[in-house]
Amino acid sequence: MYDTITRSSIRYAHPTLWKNLTFALKGFHSIVFLSFVFSDLMILYSGITGHYPALFYAAVVTMTTEMIVLYFNNWRCPLTKLARAMGDPTGDDLIGDYLMPRKAIRYVTPTLGIFFLTGIILNVLRTIIAII
Repeated sequence: MYDTITRSSIRYAHPTLWKNLTFALKGFHSIVFLSFVFSDLMILYSGITGHYPALFYAAVVTMTTEMIVLYFNNWRCPLTKLARAMGDPTGDDLIGDYLMPRKAIRYVTPTLGIFFLTGIILNVLRTIIAII
C-alpha cells in the first residue's frame, strides 16, 4: 500500500499534515542539536575541571555517535537532508530558524568542533599527567 502513495502525493493531498511533520522533524532536530551542545560543553567542562560525572561518559558516547553518523553522511547532518527533502528551504532546526542570525549558523559546527577537540585534548593531557 505504501509504495502506491508517493511522498509528493501526501504533501499535496494533506499540506497541513506535511507542515506538521516537517515542524515535528525540526523540533526533534533541535532537541538533538541541544544534546550535542550539552555533550560538547560537558566534555570541555570535564577537561578543564578534571571532574568526571556520569554525564561525561554519556557525552563521549553521544559525540562519538555523532561523529560516526556525520562521517558516513559526508559530514552533513542526515536530519538536515531529510528536512530539505521534505521541502524545508534551509533544513535547519528551529533554533537555527528562529534564534540565530543566518550568518552565525555556519560558525556553529566549527565552534562546537573546537570545544570538543579542546575538551578531548585537555582530558587526554589530564590522563597522561595522572599516569606519570
